[in-house]
Amino acid sequence: MKAFFANMNLARWIILLSILGSIGLGWFGYTLRQRRVGLEAALETQEPLLAVDIQKLSREYTQLAREAGREGLRGQTDPESYIRAIASRDEVLLGQINIRAPKPTSPAKGVIDKKFTIMPQDRERGFLRLSIANFCYLLEKESKRVKVTRIHLDPDKKLKPHEIHNDSWKWEIDVTSRQKDTAEAGL
Repeated sequence: MKAFFANMNLARWIILLSILGSIGLGWFGYTLRQRRVGLEAALETQEPLLAVDIQKLSREYTQLAREAGREGLRGQTDPESYIRAIASRDEVLLGQINIRAPKPTSPAKGVIDKKFTIMPQDRERGFLRLSIANFCYLLEKESKRVKVTRIHLDPDKKLKPHEIHNDSWKWEIDVTSRQKDTAEAGL
């Protein structure tokens, strides 16, 4: 071995280093080729499945985003302002309303129901049944968290048996707002 290195000149060193470099580059090229072949196989088998999953998830996201946009209580933690906004809309026009403080209950673990009682400020004034019905409909339509749970209607004035009612009513409505219990969820 000593004789081999004793007779080494520059040209022989270049040849030896070139052979060692070629072996190293050949091994590195082979491992890269194996990796490329594996990625191409994965691309042929998994890529269509991933594309279908991405399309499905994007459709679900779009649907959920639309539903969240329609949610009347979105970004609003105060259901009272939501109820007052619905009462003042053009298709309702109930005017000023009184809202009794909620009575929180917990029907299930991690859920809180707040029950609000809504009535007009002027208890002696009658309201059209259409306005009351629109109010109840919009309360539920604009928010999935608010449900009308009780409606009480009385005629605005006493009628004799032969009189025709003018479709004007005194009313009181209970709504329930269901929300997650943030204290129990640890938020």
